[in-house]
Amino acid sequence: MHHPDRIAHIISGISDKIFLDLSLNYKKENVSMITPPQGAILCAMIPGKIFSMKELARKILRDPSTVTSIVVKLEKLEFIKRTKSSKDARMFEVTLTPHGTQIRSSVIRASRKMFVKIYRNTSYKERRTLMNILEKIDSGM
Repeated sequence: MHHPDRIAHIISGISDKIFLDLSLNYKKENVSMITPPQGAILCAMIPGKIFSMKELARKILRDPSTVTSIVVKLEKLEFIKRTKSSKDARMFEVTLTPHGTQIRSSVIRASRKMFVKIYRNTSYKERRTLMNILEKIDSGM
């Protein structure tokens, strides 16, 4: 019998395992100074492209206020450059630095290893179904 409250426990447990696995893979890639949320920002960015903070928040499914603190930390590490928007002085735009582009490649390699682990026992159809269900749950919250 399925217990409805187990969904939160399962998702929370999977999230913890993902964070741990990413952190271990970051260490192997010599980017242990990066946290998984910082890695998500770096992966969401494209070298040479300018992003608004809102775009980044939307891409990584986080609140814009959370993204601001992550971006500030990445800026201190000199992986990204943050500048005032030419369109709106209250807003910031973000680009990858050359060093950030290199780090991003390592983060992507580490992330791919984690994805292989996550999906190793699933078919493409199962992965698609899982994503549809998770997106439906997310949109209802």
